[in-house]
Amino acid sequence: MLRETKKKQLLAVYGTLKEGYSNHEKFLNKKPLYKGIVYNYILIGYEIPFAIRLTKRVANMLEEQMGIAPFVMVEVYDVTPEELQQIDRLEQHPIWYVRKKVDVHLLSDSGILPLDTEVTKAWFYDGTTAILQTPNPSDKQLIDMLQTFYVLSTNYEDMLAGIRELNKHQYT
Repeated sequence: MLRETKKKQLLAVYGTLKEGYSNHEKFLNKKPLYKGIVYNYILIGYEIPFAIRLTKRVANMLEEQMGIAPFVMVEVYDVTPEELQQIDRLEQHPIWYVRKKVDVHLLSDSGILPLDTEVTKAWFYDGTTAILQTPNPSDKQLIDMLQTFYVLSTNYEDMLAGIRELNKHQYT
């Protein structure tokens, strides 16, 4: 299992911090140690993605409807405390994104999730706080919206409306 030290910590990234995207070269500029999956999150947004945490109940409902567990693909890096501080500023932690430890299920070199998958803890930027701030309708509407957003979420106004729907379900 991957272990952190005082000099290096593990960070699981998605979106613009991933290799080949706009903030990777500025803040990480190295190869990932591993690629992995973080379950019970979905990505919302197109140019600036937010990883939104789902409760187990909502994740299970979504899995039943779509036939796949919600997840976010990540790259895992070892970072220094200084690098982590710089990325915290980029992500406006803890005001915009909240950095928290999550379980990362590591993929094999071929990109497959093995049956005996190794799981490690890594820092991860949770965008739930930044996005969720209003009221909510029914489970059926929620699932319909999440199915759409899970595949394509480019319309910002519709995206926010759907996320508002999710708000009530997140903490029940």
